[in-house]
Amino acid sequence: MQMDMEAGKKKKLRHDERGFTLVEIIAVLVILGILAAVAIPKYFDLQREARTKAMAGAMGEAVGRVNQKFGIALLRGSTASQIVYTTEELGADLGDFTLASSGAVGVGASGNILLTVSGKAGTPLAGEVMSRNVPRPTPP
Repeated sequence: MQMDMEAGKKKKLRHDERGFTLVEIIAVLVILGILAAVAIPKYFDLQREARTKAMAGAMGEAVGRVNQKFGIALLRGSTASQIVYTTEELGADLGDFTLASSGAVGVGASGNILLTVSGKAGTPLAGEVMSRNVPRPTPP
């Protein structure tokens, strides 16, 4: 009799120790696959958008440097046509970017200044380039 009770307990324990069924495992894998199919492209889109925003921020800094150079030169008594906007004058280092300027850089020059921001080697933005024509500032 004692043996029958022990056999019944063992049978009951085995019955309560159920695992996941194959259908449940497949359902979880399908859900994970759907999530991965949606999340991975979104992740790459976010990376691309972050790079674009970083480039736009660096370009904003470059335009700010042109305007700052203009304001400081005017306060020091220079005329607008005497101000030089070379890469050396504006500063080439923008953190993860480098700045290059060309056009309308000489004394007496007029027209646009071409600003080019490039990602430095060894950064996530290496090889990224953005250019923008900025009108040469003039006094009000």
